[in-house]
Amino acid sequence: MQRLKSLDNNKGEPLHLFRGGMRYGSFNATMPLVRMEIYLDSFRLSSTFRMTRKLIPILTANYSDITYVQAVSSALGTGIRIRFISGVQSVVFWTSKPVEVLLVFQKLGVEVNPETAKFHFSDPER
Repeated sequence: MQRLKSLDNNKGEPLHLFRGGMRYGSFNATMPLVRMEIYLDSFRLSSTFRMTRKLIPILTANYSDITYVQAVSSALGTGIRIRFISGVQSVVFWTSKPVEVLLVFQKLGVEVNPETAKFHFSDPER
């Protein structure tokens, strides 16, 4: 599993905090095991609970590393796909509040693809 680079600029309190799940490569964590912390110039996905910290990877990226974010839907729920410029695998943050998360990213200058894509578990990059 590739990890996104770790950044040191997540100092202070996040501007927004969401709880949900995550799909990264073949790794999947269900809601509410993952928290998304949104900062002024970056975001961070990490474990919500102390007991799952060793199981859930920490993913952090600057907004300048993002190509776009987009709502996705599957038979199991809704989420936000984050696609990266560098060719790193995309990340899906599973959330019951996809519109709210997209609006936060948009207000911070991240490009938002307005179409909701169907998520395919057999081919997550599709």
